[in-house]
Amino acid sequence: NTHNDIFDSVKKLLLFVGWPRSCHSFVGSILDGHPHILVADEYFLMTKLRKGRLPIQRDIIFKALYNSSTSSIKNARSMRARTERMKGYSLLFEDLMQGQFEDHIDIIGDKGGAHVSMLLKSKTYNISKTFGILRKQLRVDIYVIRVVRNPYDNIA
Repeated sequence: NTHNDIFDSVKKLLLFVGWPRSCHSFVGSILDGHPHILVADEYFLMTKLRKGRLPIQRDIIFKALYNSSTSSIKNARSMRARTERMKGYSLLFEDLMQGQFEDHIDIIGDKGGAHVSMLLKSKTYNISKTFGILRKQLRVDIYVIRVVRNPYDNIA
């Protein structure tokens, strides 16, 4: 499969919103383990688009998210023991297909939630307009996940 073939089946773009340290990485990692979902680890797609660092073209954006997902999983696997010692946990799940897919991808996304949240509250940037452009240019529906966590967990 070429990258273009892989992305032909993508129908949904998944973005996260919310506060930092609110479990976006955990939820995104689980979703990324689905055989037909690919979620990049904090690629910050919306920020890159806002700053003009990425053209709004389906194959370019999807390839960037794909590359981000696969490279961050490779790095996580090579650093797994160190991460577990430092953080006490790992976001790699043995039986899931993180950074991989089976046959095709239905949903592609980015779990940089805090960045999307900051753009949503911006008075100078119209994220709704950008969502409309993305929906049209990428030929996808946009889904936004808000992960809510007990605020006391963030303090602890």
